[in-house]
Amino acid sequence: MINNAARNWLVDLNNLTCRNTENHIVVVFEKKWPALIGKIKYIPIDLVEKLTRIPDKEDFIRKSIIEADEVFYRAYFNNERKRK
Repeated sequence: MINNAARNWLVDLNNLTCRNTENHIVVVFEKKWPALIGKIKYIPIDLVEKLTRIPDKEDFIRKSIIEADEVFYRAYFNNERKRK
């Protein structure tokens, strides 16, 4: 089983990315007015191989994107609030 690394995310607001420090998934955020849309940019090959062997791979990926969204949006909006 692959553990979904809760809160192990590094946010890069300049490049609009969020990277998981445990499993190295990278989520990139695109500005599509009026929203920011998160999409997986990178999943390491070894993680892809592990995901092919588990039945709940879609759930793992969905949870990873949701976690990245939560962490990224919190950092993004805190930064926007400080700028104003």
